[in-house]
Parts: sequence; C-alpha cells; structure tokens
Amino acid sequence: GGRLYLDTRAFVSAEDDVLTTRLSSPSFLDGYADSRPNSRLRAFAKGRIYYDFTLASSTSSTNARPAPAAALDQLWLKFDLFRAAFVTLGKQPIRFGASRFWNPTDFLNKSRRDSLDTFDRRLGVNLLKVHLPVEHLGGNFYGFASLDDADEAHRIGTAARAEVLVGTTEITATAAAREGQPWRLGMDLSTALWLIDFRAEAAAEKGTTHNFYRGRFAPRDGDFPKTYQRENEWIWQVVVGADIAVPYSDEDNLTVGVEAFYNDAGNSDKRLYPWVVLQGAYTPLFLAKHYAAAYLVAQRPGSWNDCTLMANFIANLDDG
Repeated sequence: GGRLYLDTRAFVSAEDDVLTTRLSSPSFLDGYADSRPNSRLRAFAKGRIYYDFTLASSTSSTNARPAPAAALDQLWLKFDLFRAAFVTLGKQPIRFGASRFWNPTDFLNKSRRDSLDTFDRRLGVNLLKVHLPVEHLGGNFYGFASLDDADEAHRIGTAARAEVLVGTTEITATAAAREGQPWRLGMDLSTALWLIDFRAEAAAEKGTTHNFYRGRFAPRDGDFPKTYQRENEWIWQVVVGADIAVPYSDEDNLTVGVEAFYNDAGNSDKRLYPWVVLQGAYTPLFLAKHYAAAYLVAQRPGSWNDCTLMANFIANLDDG
C-alpha cells in the first residue's frame, strides 16, 4: 500500500506583491510492504519519494526538471518475548510529548517536528525498543537503544520511558543519555477537567555543548556578541496548554485551544537574532524564551465531511 500527498504552498509577507509570492510544493509518495508470517512476528518497510516542481534544476539545460529524491522512512521487525514484552528493531517512527506546538521531551528524533504541518513528516530513527505493558498498573514501560550514527558500541544512546494512568490523568516520565550529548529528563501529563483538556510538558537537560550569546551586535561599530557556555547548568523548557470542544450544531464541534512555552535555551534579546542566524543556530519556534499560541480546529464542518479547517496563531512574546 501507500499514500500520495500533493501539497502546494504560497508564502506572502507584508513586503511582497502578488508577482513575488513564493511557491513551494513539498509533495511525496510513500510506499510500504507489511508482512506477518505469523501472529508473533511482523516485518515492515516504507520508502518515500520526494518531488517539488518549484526547485531549481541542478543542470544547465533549460528543459530539465528537478529530479525526485528517495529516502527510507521505516524498516523494522517486531516480535514478542514470552508474550510479555514486545520488541521493535530497526528504523521506526517515535514521538514523545503531549503538546501541540512544542515537544521539548521529544528526545530521540534528530530534528524538531514542524508544528504547522498537517502531520509529522519526519523520517523514522534507528532504535531497539522494548515495550513492557503492565495491565494491573494501567501503565506502559519502555527501554530504548538509539542506534543512529552508532558505528561503535559506546556510541549507542539509551532512554527509558514510563507511562502511568491515574484516574483520568496520564503521567509520563522520560530519561535519555548518550555519549557527547547532554543528560535529558522529561515529564508530561494530560488530563481533563469538566469539558477542558489540559496538557503540560517539561524537559531539563544538563551538559549541553551548544553556544549561547550575549552582548551587542553592531557590525558597523565593530561590536559582536560574546559566546559563553552553560554546560554545568540545568536548562529548562516548559509547555502548558488547554483546549475545549465547543458544539455549534448537533454533529459538529469547534476546538479552541491555547498553549504557552518557556524556553530557557532561547534568547530574550531580539537584537541577537541576526547573530544567531549567522551562526547557523536558528531553529523555528525555539529562537526566543517566551512564546504563546492559540488555535481553532473544525473537523468535517457542516456538509464538508472531507475537510478539516485549521487556524494557528503563534506569537514570540520577547520581540513584540
């Protein structure tokens, strides 16, 4: 089986006119093979072909078109141990966290999820995952070995995760470590109160080797920010959010939600932004210290049963 996803986007800013509207078409085709030789063994493979007609050709021919690019998304084998623990080995999708826009506890992926995408387009990561469900506790316990770029045994990363249900509240704790990378600890929870769903997510890391900057960026005066380290500090990222489904007909709801993000690794001084970009350290929605967001979601509104309408509003509170 597979999935064809055709996407064309237009980006317009206040300085643009209609003729300079920027276009992109990050489309792709997924194809997968799913095999179950018996009830205790499953093998899965999934490839992806990308195509974007807006990309410039890599050849000098005026008739050339950009060539499709291929990538391996998933390639894993799943089996059980004594019908008590479940093992997945290979390239597989993984995502931690309960929040909508920011997931600071998503420790195992190489890149941040694009919060504005319709779905998560990131490719899978190479893992050994062991899942132990404990039914009488209402919990799930996981152990991970992170195998990406692990050409020697000491480069293998490790992580552990526990999910426990307390009443209607799900609480999760995560820890991850790898040679040359910071220690990472995280917790998230999701619960409901009346008609409102609440979420919170917090992550802390110690031993980061990322550069931080302070000072004045004034190239004409010869002033440049100074670089400093925070290797011995715990750096925090915290997200809180809530949403409610508001019925507007017998069959339809409008979901209204808000979210706030504190990013201790960000910059509260907007004058540093150009310098951060020049250093190649810019990550969208993780540049500043304080963010806020609101969103509206209408699934299958009215007679539009094949449509979902979304509106996302995101503000960097540090730069106004």
